[in-house]
Amino acid sequence: MNWYAIYDSISGKIKLSVTSFDDDEADNNCQEGQSAAFTGERFPSGDYYINTETLRPNLRDSTPCVASTTQLAADGTASLTLSQMRADTQVTIDGPTTDSFTASGSETLTFIMPGVYTITATAPFPARPKEMTINVT
Repeated sequence: MNWYAIYDSISGKIKLSVTSFDDDEADNNCQEGQSAAFTGERFPSGDYYINTETLRPNLRDSTPCVASTTQLAADGTASLTLSQMRADTQVTIDGPTTDSFTASGSETLTFIMPGVYTITATAPFPARPKEMTINVT
């Protein structure tokens, strides 16, 4: 048995499949818009994407985003800077208050409500989301 990743070019999704096909047979058993890539082993499909030029699985890089601190005061003046973000990075803030916005480069945030916040930055595909925990006191 061989592990294959089936890439659907229409949805952009990857499905793992275990088959006894050889490479030619695996491609012949794909539906329209799909292609198969031999992976040799099972891998978490959410962490990989199929390179459409090589038809091989590539590890998705984490979204570039650096938080200047993970602790700050809830006084409305202490700030946290998110930096190194690619264009069109989606930022979501979950915690006692929530927010979401699109950013690139750097963004400065302040907080007035204490609590634990989770900031998730997601650059365009194929980047994986990056999650950061911020303690606001």
